[in-house]
Amino acid sequence: MGGGNKTKVRTSCRQLQQLARRLSLAVHDVNGGRVYQQRVLDLLRSLKKADHKIHLADAFREDIAFWLDLLQAFNSREIRQPWRAPLIVNTDACDQGGGMITSEVC
Repeated sequence: MGGGNKTKVRTSCRQLQQLARRLSLAVHDVNGGRVYQQRVLDLLRSLKKADHKIHLADAFREDIAFWLDLLQAFNSREIRQPWRAPLIVNTDACDQGGGMITSEVC
């Protein structure tokens, strides 16, 4: 959001758009990342013009702190989780006893 100022309280629509574009690339590789991007998207929807400014609430700054911590921890390392085939579990609907079959899809 410009200048490395961690205590920034206001930002422009244009700066939020830049942040949202960059985060959109990261959310595909970070489990739960979409949750932390959502507040950026909500703020963008509330702004009408690119030169409008908006106050950044503490919760928004906490979301940004999450991304900064994540990027610092995983700098130059892959974040993406390895793909695994889903596990299929089939159970019966019996009142007594029970059974289960598991299988992996390849």
